[in-house]
Amino acid sequence: MVDCIRRWAKETLGTSRRGGDKMKGTWWWNEEVKEKVNEKKEAYAIFINSEADEGRESSRVRYKAAKKVAKKAIAVAKSMAYDRLYHRL
Repeated sequence: MVDCIRRWAKETLGTSRRGGDKMKGTWWWNEEVKEKVNEKKEAYAIFINSEADEGRESSRVRYKAAKKVAKKAIAVAKSMAYDRLYHRL
């Protein structure tokens, strides 16, 4: 019964692409944001790959600091981009 209804709906209404076109929200990124995010990614890779307890703790602190700086840079850049967009509208 369920298969019959689904088949009928598909034949009658057609199908669409699932998921749609997912755009990344990076249109507002600038060079500073890209640099900070790359620094965060590098710090994360070092943190994940560190094995010694002392090295792991220092790399964790470095990663958390880089994450905080990247988050701040993203917030500032996004705010400025949306302000410019709203001003143009």
